[in-house]
Amino acid sequence: FVSRCVVEDNTPIVRVVHDRQGDWQFIGPVDDPDKDGCKLSCFHCVVEKDKSIRTLARLLPGWRATRNGLGDNWVMSEDPETD
Repeated sequence: FVSRCVVEDNTPIVRVVHDRQGDWQFIGPVDDPDKDGCKLSCFHCVVEKDKSIRTLARLLPGWRATRNGLGDNWVMSEDPETD
C-alpha cells in the first residue's frame, strides 16, 4: 500500500510499516494517512521511486522505519500499532 500523495503528488515516503500480516505500507508526509488514501503498488515500483527503500527489505513484520524527509537516514523500531 502506498499513500495517495506519494503516487499522485510525488511527495517523499517518510514512514514504512511492515505489519504483522506481511503487508507493506509506504506513507508520505501526511497527518492522517487514512484521509489521504492509498494505492496498491508492487515493491519494485516503490524501489524505483526511492532507491533508499532497498535498505528496508529486511524490515521484520511488526516493525516500522521513519525519517524526516528525502535523503535522511531511516530509523527502525518495533511498531506499537501492529499488536
